[in-house]
Amino acid sequence: MKKIYSSISKIFFLSLILFFFNADIAPAQYCSPSFSSGCFSWRNQTVSIDSINWTIGSSTCTLSDYTTDTAYLDAGSSYAMSVTNGDWCGCGVWIDFDNNFAFDSIENLFYQYTANQTNNYSFNISIPAGVPTGIYRMRVIAGWGTDCFTVSGNGYGPCGSYQFGNFDDFTVSINSLPTGAPDVALNSTCIKAFPNPVSDFLTISIPDSGGGNHAQLTLIEATGRLIQYIQVTTGKEVLDVRSLPQGIYFLNYIDEINAQTLRVIK
Repeated sequence: MKKIYSSISKIFFLSLILFFFNADIAPAQYCSPSFSSGCFSWRNQTVSIDSINWTIGSSTCTLSDYTTDTAYLDAGSSYAMSVTNGDWCGCGVWIDFDNNFAFDSIENLFYQYTANQTNNYSFNISIPAGVPTGIYRMRVIAGWGTDCFTVSGNGYGPCGSYQFGNFDDFTVSINSLPTGAPDVALNSTCIKAFPNPVSDFLTISIPDSGGGNHAQLTLIEATGRLIQYIQVTTGKEVLDVRSLPQGIYFLNYIDEINAQTLRVIK
């Protein structure tokens, strides 16, 4: 009887190990603020910064994922941004600079509340000089009766509980020179990637542009998750993307002089 019990225990233990080794690990996701009374006219209407000139148009105010819209910014620079929203809404803007799937308080770039039926917020946001080249998520919140950052009974924070309002997420692609790199303009046309759209293998052509020995390639999905990293050693690199799901990805290249981001469609 003891032998039978011992055998059953071993089988159960081995099954448990196999379960944990084979269990799918859910990818990290961004939290979302809640709006208990809905959005209706309490919502973002336009967002503009760099190449993003977004307007809600006929889209529902409950749709929030606009990460296919990308602004191309440089670390250490300041950019004019404008947000229009309606019905006594404040405005809050965050960028997840450390790509940890959370918008920390130090990643808040703007917050303000003006008690007008329609608000036109025009301001500058500054990208810290130390932000590495990469793809990041930007969140813009319209919150009724709140600046979206200061503690308030009407709601606050990037993932807070609001009464009325909505939020919209976008993508920013940030270029930054490596530490100690010469102070020169970035070359935005230093690599080519083909075919694009791609189904199996993506070939990247990297000309000898005097970028030194520290060239890097990273492939990042739209959520900001790193897919692949390559230390460049030749003038041509090939990425195997057969296992990747269909979607939009960002290919980042950087060396001591040049930096470039390409959008790749699978």
